Amino acid sequence: MSFPATLKFLQEQWDTQMLEVHTLRLSLEQTRKELSHALYQHDAACQVICRLETEKEHLRAQLDQNMSKFDELKRAFDSESRVADDGREESKQVNR
Repeated sequence: MSFPATLKFLQEQWDTQMLEVHTLRLSLEQTRKELSHALYQHDAACQVICRLETEKEHLRAQLDQNMSKFDELKRAFDSESRVADDGREESKQVNR
């Protein structure tokens, strides 16, 4: 192989390698952007999930509190209804 042919071969190899490096750098830059975007979305999703879990716990506690109040009111109403029913039955028996 002659010296000019060797130089031409090496120049072609160099050009091929530099083109490949350039292509890989562009690909790396694009991949970094996609990864950054995906990580941002993941972080945002985690924050939303955390906020929703906190809201759910708060609402569940509120529901439990309201159910306790409802049960108390229902028991009070039932006992008042029984007393009123007993009073009506007694007055019906006295009127007979």
